[in-house]
Amino acid sequence: FLRGTATPLPLVTESKQSAPTAPAETRKQSSLVTIFVLWNTMVGTSLLAMPWGVERAGLAMGLVLAIFMGALCCYTAYCNVATQAAYGPAGGEISELARHMLGPRVEFLSKLFSYIVLLGALIVYWILMSNFLYFIVDYIYTATTGGFKDIDFNVAGSEICLINGMKSNITSDLQPSMFKQAWNLKTVPIYLIVLLGPLLSFKSATFFTKFNSLGTMSLVYLILFVVVKAWSWGVNLDMTNPASVHYSEWVEPSFFATSGTLAMSYYMHNIIITVMRSNKNQKNNVIIITFDTLS
Repeated sequence: FLRGTATPLPLVTESKQSAPTAPAETRKQSSLVTIFVLWNTMVGTSLLAMPWGVERAGLAMGLVLAIFMGALCCYTAYCNVATQAAYGPAGGEISELARHMLGPRVEFLSKLFSYIVLLGALIVYWILMSNFLYFIVDYIYTATTGGFKDIDFNVAGSEICLINGMKSNITSDLQPSMFKQAWNLKTVPIYLIVLLGPLLSFKSATFFTKFNSLGTMSLVYLILFVVVKAWSWGVNLDMTNPASVHYSEWVEPSFFATSGTLAMSYYMHNIIITVMRSNKNQKNNVIIITFDTLS
């Protein structure tokens, strides 16, 4: 599909364009930050769906699919970066590369699929951010206003039950406070627009990549949480007794759902050129892509 000569792609992704590939201010990102950015972009919230994915595929098939999809996405991501460096327009993105190599129709398809993935990610992240912000602020408000009450479960004697009439009167008189009316799961998404809207005005991609790398802390927390629970609870897996709640097949016929989840998890191809262009040491691009996808 490549126009012109079919020479092998270079291992070192230094641009061969005569024009500068990017402004100098974008090359301020260390290789470590780049690793964290790609790692957080690929794993992210998909890490929460992996137990479900392994259950749908079976233990053995889940591991095979994870390795296969990781290797496939690693190779295709490397091809994007190497092709852009060797043949792409200066400072171009994946859509411009598709137009340059394959024509405007492929550019349209590239943008279309990128928008679909972006829309799905926006919905998921908007829900997650809204829930996190709501419960954090609600917890702080309840703690500072004395809303937490100690409950004594050591009640001796007979149970105390309210009659129906009294219970209906109590519930009918309850009205949400002004705070609850202003701060709920329906209003918090609107507040997020005010908080995150100004961030969209930043033109530097380096700012977003460095900001995105902070998400690695949540990934480290999840990994430590799983390790601690696995150490304290032990192995909850049974491969022999189908009646057990911990039973798992080696291979499940519904493994296609897992392959789709992994494809979405490893998908970073629409941003890989921009992220790797911001890397300070371009000679580490291949190592970074390989390490992130296969780890």
